[in-house]
Amino acid sequence: MIVIESRLVSDLRDVPIFNRVAWPLLAEGAPVGFPTRSHPQGLQPVGAYAIRLPYPPSSNRYWRNFRGRMVKSTDARRYDAEVKALARLAGVFDPIEGPVSVRVDIYRARAMGDLDNRAKVLLDALQGIAYVDDKQIVEIHSRRFDDPGDPRAEVLIVDLGDARR
Repeated sequence: MIVIESRLVSDLRDVPIFNRVAWPLLAEGAPVGFPTRSHPQGLQPVGAYAIRLPYPPSSNRYWRNFRGRMVKSTDARRYDAEVKALARLAGVFDPIEGPVSVRVDIYRARAMGDLDNRAKVLLDALQGIAYVDDKQIVEIHSRRFDDPGDPRAEVLIVDLGDARR
């Protein structure tokens, strides 16, 4: 069973996944990201999408060599289409256009596989759906958990506004 959960919110305290995944400082309105010269206090989040998605395939199975060219595998194309359809059903219609911070929690069925291989596939699948291009991602937080009964990915994409352009 796949649970569809996504929405654009203006107050991050209204996002269930956000409250559950140890971002208590942000939930209280603390800035996102590290202070910089131009933004010594960090950045305030503008809004966010919280999305629960199926467990992603490994990036090792994402690309295939076909007649000397690298192309997306059947598994990759299938996963991309599934993510797009589920995001649309969940109400994600307008990709964020400015800088974003992404939180990825991957729950795997068994204790094997690299976190970064799964996260890369997931971030590529969300490109053009939750955000325009993955070059907008200025901050990534990834975590891996084991949940044999419910393998999945939970993603929080925070719109940082125009501050980092």
